[in-house]
Amino acid sequence: MPIYEFFCPNCNHTFERLSPLTSQPNVSCERCGLDGQRVMSRFSFRHATTHYQHMQERQEEARYKTDKRMDEDPLLDPTNWLNKVKEERAAEKAFAKEVQSKFGKEPDAPMRYMGELEMSRQISGEGAALES
Repeated sequence: MPIYEFFCPNCNHTFERLSPLTSQPNVSCERCGLDGQRVMSRFSFRHATTHYQHMQERQEEARYKTDKRMDEDPLLDPTNWLNKVKEERAAEKAFAKEVQSKFGKEPDAPMRYMGELEMSRQISGEGAALES
């Protein structure tokens, strides 16, 4: 229910009352008891920009903290991470091409290739050095 403001013309007293929107209230004055007249009153209004500005400030602060952390620790930089991932994928593609050139498009080709690498290590003596 809204709060309405009333004015008593008899004693010049202004007062407020809670009353439903649909009714035209006949409210008596607190001082003299005669009927008061409902008057237009100021209302409270809060503009949404203050909330928007607060949210913008929080986002800018978060961005500043993130940039500061990235300056302190370069490993957190997303471009470095992306470059590392690209290098790993390039190495995987190169390995896949090498396997394909040696064995073709057989499903067990990578396993056969790894087996051949292991056998070549044992023949060259690397495997014996690792076992002892």
